[in-house]
Amino acid sequence: MKPIRYTPEMIDEYTRDGYWTDETFYDFYDRNAREFGDREALVDSKYRLTWSQAKRLVDGIAQNLGPDGHPPRTPGSSSSRPTASTASWPGSPAKGPG
Repeated sequence: MKPIRYTPEMIDEYTRDGYWTDETFYDFYDRNAREFGDREALVDSKYRLTWSQAKRLVDGIAQNLGPDGHPPRTPGSSSSRPTASTASWPGSPAKGPG
C-alpha cells in the first residue's frame, strides 16, 4: 500500500472545510458516548457495541498501558507482543475479542 502524501495546501483545505480537526479518536469516543451512549457504534460478525460500551472498552485498554503507551510485557518474557488486556469485552466472559 502506498502512503498518501498530503501537501500543505491539502492540509489547509481539509482543515478549513472541517474534514480535519484537532479532535483525537478518544475525543470522538468520549463525545459520542455522552451524546449517543445507547446507540450502536461498532458491529462485526461476533459483537455489537454501543458508544458507552466502546468507550468503557477503550478506557479499560488505556488503563493497562504503561507510561510509554505500550502494554507491559509478561514477566519473564522477551516477547514484545502485547499481553492480554484486563478490559472486558462486552457480552463475553473472556478478556478481549480473541
